[in-house]
Amino acid sequence: KRAAFAGAYGCVTSARASTNMASAAMTEAWHVTLVALLGPFVTALLSRAALGERVPRALWPCVVVASGGAALAASGAARAGRFRRRDALGCGLQLVSMVFSGSARVLMKLSAGSFSTKTLMVVQYVTICGGAAAFVALAGDARAALASFASLDAAGLVVLCALSLVVSFGAAEAQIVCIRWLGPAHYLSLIHISEPTRQEAISYAV
Repeated sequence: KRAAFAGAYGCVTSARASTNMASAAMTEAWHVTLVALLGPFVTALLSRAALGERVPRALWPCVVVASGGAALAASGAARAGRFRRRDALGCGLQLVSMVFSGSARVLMKLSAGSFSTKTLMVVQYVTICGGAAAFVALAGDARAALASFASLDAAGLVVLCALSLVVSFGAAEAQIVCIRWLGPAHYLSLIHISEPTRQEAISYAV
């Protein structure tokens, strides 16, 4: 059962990453952002069905207001042009990615009694890296990707390692801990509401 669960979690996280990258490659970034605003609602439905988690009603107006603000900000970056079939496919892939993302968070909660945080992170990163490598090989330019790594100097390599091994792993571990404590729907709703504040703090720090 543990192996089957790990396999299911790995497939879901890999599918989420792959559909997210494919979506970003097919349409404008603001289209992706607008569809991603459905994330809290999709996760809430999945968490309610699988875990029986209920989000306080008072929290939903906050999520809606935050979504509206993010939508206005994203639409401000919109460029004039026709909404093409490729854009529709990209938006559809992003919606599918939201379903996979919500499912992954539900599985994080369900795995609390079976897997440690570190074990779940290893499964997550191995499968995501494998899926990302396959995506670059099939849909991207593998030579260009390798050339970009080869062009990094010592400082660039230090920054890359810090981002991938410290920041990324730290964020992933914090996410799993918080989801297991708060529940998937509560976690994503609070993250969604606090997004403007977090972005402003990051911009100020940078």
